[in-house]
Amino acid sequence: MKPLSFEERLEKLESQIAFQDKSIEELELIVTENRNTIDKLQKQLHLLGERLQETSILAAVSEEGPPPHY
Repeated sequence: MKPLSFEERLEKLESQIAFQDKSIEELELIVTENRNTIDKLQKQLHLLGERLQETSILAAVSEEGPPPHY
């Protein structure tokens, strides 16, 4: 097989760089979407944790029963 000329090698490299640039842009979009999803999930988890604490506190109060003087 005949070695590639300088111009052919240059074109091949330019093509590879263009492909890599496109891939990087697509990956950046995916990373951004994932970051947004993670942020939303963290907020939901925090809210669920707060609700669980509130529910636990209410359950503890209701388990205490009426005061002894009743």
